[in-house]
Amino acid sequence: MRKNIRKFFAMLMAAVLVFASGRIAVKAETADCAYIDGTTPSYSYTVTGAVNVITANITFAPADGDAFALNDWCGYGVVVNHTDGSKSYYQFGGAQVSWGWDADGDGAEDSYGVNGGTWLGNADMESLTATLGIPAEQGAVVDFIVTSWDSYAGKQFTVDITEGGAATVSGGVAYVDGTTPGSTYTVASDCNSVLVDVEYLAADGDAFSYNDWCANGVAVTHPDGSKSYYQWGGAQVSWGWDADGDGNEDISDGVNGKNWAGTVDSASLRGTLMVPAGQGDVIDIIALGWDSYAGTQFVIRHYTESGIVVGEVSEATLSLNNADWSDTGAVITTTTVKGNGSYMVKAELPAPLGSGQFECLTLPNGEVIFGTTFTVTVDKIVLNGEEIALQGSSYTCSADGGAVDTRVNLYNEWNNPDFESVNGKGYIDNRTAGDAATATARLLTPEQVAAIQTLEVYFTVAGAFENMQGAGEPAGSNAGPVDLDGTYNAYLCFQTPAYSFRNNFDEPSYGRGVIADNGIEYFMQVTGWDADNNAITRAGEFKDAVIAGNGTYTVSVDGLDLKGDFDSQDHMNMIMLSTDIPNTDEIVISDISLKVDGKTVALGEDSQKLNKESVNYMQIQLESTYSKGDNAQIGAYNVPMTSMEITFTVSGFNYDKAAEAPVEAATDDTAKTETTEPAPTQAAPTEAPKSEETTPAVTTGDDTATEKKSNVGLIVGICIGVAALAGAGVFVATRKKK
Repeated sequence: MRKNIRKFFAMLMAAVLVFASGRIAVKAETADCAYIDGTTPSYSYTVTGAVNVITANITFAPADGDAFALNDWCGYGVVVNHTDGSKSYYQFGGAQVSWGWDADGDGAEDSYGVNGGTWLGNADMESLTATLGIPAEQGAVVDFIVTSWDSYAGKQFTVDITEGGAATVSGGVAYVDGTTPGSTYTVASDCNSVLVDVEYLAADGDAFSYNDWCANGVAVTHPDGSKSYYQWGGAQVSWGWDADGDGNEDISDGVNGKNWAGTVDSASLRGTLMVPAGQGDVIDIIALGWDSYAGTQFVIRHYTESGIVVGEVSEATLSLNNADWSDTGAVITTTTVKGNGSYMVKAELPAPLGSGQFECLTLPNGEVIFGTTFTVTVDKIVLNGEEIALQGSSYTCSADGGAVDTRVNLYNEWNNPDFESVNGKGYIDNRTAGDAATATARLLTPEQVAAIQTLEVYFTVAGAFENMQGAGEPAGSNAGPVDLDGTYNAYLCFQTPAYSFRNNFDEPSYGRGVIADNGIEYFMQVTGWDADNNAITRAGEFKDAVIAGNGTYTVSVDGLDLKGDFDSQDHMNMIMLSTDIPNTDEIVISDISLKVDGKTVALGEDSQKLNKESVNYMQIQLESTYSKGDNAQIGAYNVPMTSMEITFTVSGFNYDKAAEAPVEAATDDTAKTETTEPAPTQAAPTEAPKSEETTPAVTTGDDTATEKKSNVGLIVGICIGVAALAGAGVFVATRKKK
């Protein structure tokens, strides 16, 4: 009897020890899993012990000669049905499974492949096994669903359950101490940024409730040991973050700061963060808010390594596909999109397309660069040289709902706009600036698609940057730090209604230092167009300024001959002050005034503000017909004018401008383009600006042909404001894809 009692207590103590370890030796019978319909569980397991995790040992079935073969593209699903009625969705399988899974059939992904926070683990391709730690509590039902190889009905894997173990997913983030990371990701590829999909889990009745004042942090540790910090969260976060605990804020101003990584939509509780990071960087996601709540506050759904850079441009292009999806031989003339404005892209095919099912206009990275609410409207389409009537109005969406590329369907047999549905990234994917009732994915007819040999698509971008970081303020300069003891340059730039122009100094096609094949630097002259769309030199003499300290400066152009440019409009398209001062908020430009033909012109408030879309350099649009502000059309002035000058005050340098020496009367040998300040001592461009030399920028008074170019590129530059980039002052810019 005593022996039996000792045996009983020994068995009881063993059970207690197992319980205390969080692991109960309860084994499920081995279960085979085969494909049914991608939704119905192949095997369900009910958790019986008081645990938080079960361990699933997976053995994949295929043997040599079997019709089913596991490979890195096989993906499978797990659904945990919790006791409170909620569900959690997971995936596991091959290392190449980069797509998500719509587990509940509502059209939105519930899990996000190998890069998601709900990926349980990879299959070992040699041993054909996988070990998964699945978060599941006592009473939860865990469903294993075969989602791959619907053509094979046999057993695909065997599952064997042990209750207890360690979870293999780390997507859920709870508050710890405001410093300890809740999720860590190491960047593997050579990229520029990482997109992070996040989702708050707050439900009605939960002790934790998300609101627009919730803030969280990101810390990026670089290979050299240095750190960068970012914030993200609700739209009302206006405070900063002392990330390293030294008593000083490492980032400031919340959503209005330059280190704001992304905003969570308060309706869907989802958002996509863009974290600047490269190969070898370690990204830590840190919960900062609701320190009184210990549960999971948000889940990291997906990490995507990307080539996207904050503030980069999108190279708009066309995708034309025939019915065979074979090479069409199309040559695409793309256009650089930097923000709001009107543009054109063109395709030339060696023969008519014949037929097709999917043709579209695409802005690569548009959703990330310009935001998820901006619109692209197709204004007109020219098919084989003739403008055609559109079959409805266009609408804007992300390519396949990916929240990265922006798409406008020209002819899509499979899509239709749905202005009510919210996609898996948490926002309404279909947007329109026009009449939603007439929006269509088929602006062209099938007959028109078949006839495509040349296609020009004219479109307008509106609302860019409106839901981006800083409530539309500059995202931060990539031009480097400003030298408060250095010197910089300022220029007067403009565009006429006939597209005679001087572009912003850093515009890639016609900016400072860009030399054309004919040896001409178009930035140093007034450039116009002849009847055959060839670039010509027009009369005009620029006087640029070297910014050498705090003070007042003037830039100007004189001797203009713009006859014929104002037949359709009695004012400029754009008048702009362009500088090469990095846009870092340290230098201030104020007290701007404009004179045309010697008379002062009335300016509105927006004519005094920095252009929010010129993120690298300080630039001000005194007038822009592409703007929605009071600088869209400023006070009346004489046209065609012969002279213009902009005077402005600069402050923020560590030194003041030197007193100006008296200006002697010009002689015949005096340079026509001159500066009134000392030559710059630093920050010189690779090609030194000719405005700093003593040779004339323009000495001709007549229209003289300077370049004979293919009309393919130049048509893009002159078509009805197409090349006028309101955001960055790019007036004429085309790029032909190689």
